[in-house]
Amino acid sequence: MLTPLDRRADQSGNPFGATAYVRRHSGVLAAESLAREQHGVVSRRQLATIGVTRYDIAREVRRGRWRLLGRQTVAIHRGPLVAQAWW
Repeated sequence: MLTPLDRRADQSGNPFGATAYVRRHSGVLAAESLAREQHGVVSRRQLATIGVTRYDIAREVRRGRWRLLGRQTVAIHRGPLVAQAWW
């Protein structure tokens, strides 16, 4: 689903901005959906499977939206982890 921002970028004729934004946005949405089923935690392999790159992960961590829980695990939120998330 395109947001109004996506539509404006698409109508402006910018061939790169709109496509890149939609891909990142859909990857983040898919990651959040997956994380809901797993108490907010996903593996890098799971993220790669749904199209989230290591650069996408680094960007979300840098912006403070996600946090790393080791080398292969990512929390798709900044709040406290529930006990089930550690299993």
